[in-house]
Parts: sequence; structure tokens; C-alpha cells
Amino acid sequence: AAGLAAGSYKWRERETTISDGPDAWAEFAGSGTAFVIAAPDSDGDGVSPPADCTDANPAIRPGAIELPGDGTDQNCDGQELCFVNADGDGFRTAATVPSADADCADAGEALAALATGDCDAKTAPTRPCCARHSKRCAANGS
Repeated sequence: AAGLAAGSYKWRERETTISDGPDAWAEFAGSGTAFVIAAPDSDGDGVSPPADCTDANPAIRPGAIELPGDGTDQNCDGQELCFVNADGDGFRTAATVPSADADCADAGEALAALATGDCDAKTAPTRPCCARHSKRCAANGS
């Protein structure tokens, strides 16, 4: 199996028969043993590609804890967990929403680097929470 790429293969046994000449092959009945060559686990996290979506980093693998809003799919589920910025005001809440991509730039999404303190996720304020909105901030987790 040396030199074969990762994948599924089937071993097939053949024999030559002297009576049929040196170029004649006869396949043994019932031959064919299946075997799999697994991809190497380059980062040593116990998961090989394709399940491990980034095999150069042991912190990124199926089952890893997803860190919201960092632009990286740590658990290899094909989604990033983003913070909520429902009103697009430049401030995010502490709530999260799953995203189909890793950029957290779609409508209603925010990266962790965006300022916290969205007083009202439905209305775009021009500043973070202020004293007159403190009850709303406590209610929405900002």
C-alpha cells in the first residue's frame, strides 16, 4: 500500500496459468479484500481529514469548543458562531447566532472585535449603552 493516497481500495488476487501463456490472468474466485488507507493526522489531535477541517491546528477539530465571533470554525461544523448586531449600529450584544460562513459580516452578525453595548438591538443608537438605557442593556445581555 506504499505510495497510495488516503481512500478505499480493494485487493484483488490474480494468478497466471502456464497452460494459457505468460500473459493470461485468471482471477481467483472470491478474491477481493477491502482495505482503507486513512489520511495522516498531521496535528496529532486524534482526528484525520476530511473530518478534521484544519489538520494543521489541533484546536480545530470536530467536538472543539466554538469561540464566537473570531472568524474561525473551531468545531468543523461548517458554521461560525457570531455575535448579534441586529440593527447594524456598530455595537454588538452578548447573544450569538450561527452563520453559514466564517466572516460574521452578514446582516445581523458581528465579530468579537465589534464594540459591545448595544442598548436596543432593534434600533440603531449612535453610542453604546448610556444611563437612560441601562434597564434595556441588562435585559438584552449587553
